[in-house]
Amino acid sequence: MKRLSTLAPAGGFSSPWQLFLSYRLYHLNRPAGGVVKEVFGGGLSRASEQLGLLLKILAQDREIHFRSSGKAALFSLLAALRKETKKNTVLISAYTCPDVAAAVLKAGFKCHLLDVDAETLELKSAALSPTLEREAAAVILSNLYGLPDALEPWRAIQDREEDFLIIDDACQAFQSFSQGERIGARNGSVGILSFGRGKSIGAAGGGAILLPGDLRENFSRHLREESLLSPGPLQSLKSFFIAQLAWLLEFPLLYTIPSSLPFLGLGDTHCEKEFPVRKLSGLQAWIAVAQLGNHVIDTVMRRHRREFFEEAMKDFSTVRLPSQTRQKTSDLLRLPIVFHSQDLRNNQLKRLSDAGLGANGSYPKTIDAYPEFETQVSFNDISEARILAERILTVPLHRHVNQAAAEQIVQIIHTGSMTEH
Repeated sequence: MKRLSTLAPAGGFSSPWQLFLSYRLYHLNRPAGGVVKEVFGGGLSRASEQLGLLLKILAQDREIHFRSSGKAALFSLLAALRKETKKNTVLISAYTCPDVAAAVLKAGFKCHLLDVDAETLELKSAALSPTLEREAAAVILSNLYGLPDALEPWRAIQDREEDFLIIDDACQAFQSFSQGERIGARNGSVGILSFGRGKSIGAAGGGAILLPGDLRENFSRHLREESLLSPGPLQSLKSFFIAQLAWLLEFPLLYTIPSSLPFLGLGDTHCEKEFPVRKLSGLQAWIAVAQLGNHVIDTVMRRHRREFFEEAMKDFSTVRLPSQTRQKTSDLLRLPIVFHSQDLRNNQLKRLSDAGLGANGSYPKTIDAYPEFETQVSFNDISEARILAERILTVPLHRHVNQAAAEQIVQIIHTGSMTEH
């Protein structure tokens, strides 16, 4: 029988009413012409100023530099770093979003892949050779799904290598904390944010660099002097309509329609080596401001759903939940589940997908396996990252995952695991 509803993999987008309230709050008594120019133009608009103020409060008074996307922000930071160091290698996780590798290579650095723990998703630093440590200009901590990577091993390298930069990628983890510090604003690191769909501040695109005080003098100058494209009105409108479509399609009855059309490639991971680096548009900033206003309620709902899954699956012998072994102050965007075998993961993913429960295989392979990067990255042993790519899936935690859907997810995983076992 054809299912009537399907859970979207991501959720929590701002409704038209929430956007209207944000508009009234930040553009009250503004001349109509001025508002239109701000919303559809790039550069410093009132919405950008308000977004910057909110981020400064959340990120401990860091200097904020906006860009048109998270990977554009990462590229700009790395391009500034390129002017400050003679080192030519950046360390990244072998299992992460391919946009990270694209930004590293576009900035002119070599990309070296590090292994991850297949059960905890923690980035490994112990196998780093002294030679590679000396050659590395930076490490990028992915903090996948909202799980914070440990900063301490990299701070130790920073103590030995003064010009070693720690980049705390908070695109999926800005609402998470580690030892009392917000991800993206941890001491000794530079933060990166994305305002794209499925991120911690999932809006209409855009990104930001969160620059700490000790790096402001030189890095701030490089970032201000960077030549940036301005977003056009059509690009701004496209961002707006995509954001509203994402909100509409959060509703399970509506998401069933596009999810039944395979050619749309919903949930697929796309790899784009070339991408524009533009200013953040006023419209993108406005939607991000509205999204920040929702984050408290969304965080509470996701944490409640996560706790249910962890309790329900704590004794399942064929799966591991990385969140159970990591810090409880993390705010997960999706719940990662690691299975004992690739076949079991594939079978469970099919069962959950057939039931319309929003399961996703996450990133399908390690960075070296993408044809765009296979000849441009170096690595040593990344065997656990490859195992992880074969055995992981994620399930949604957003506001449309009701109790019945959560219990069905648990039941399918339990039944399938017992059958395989």
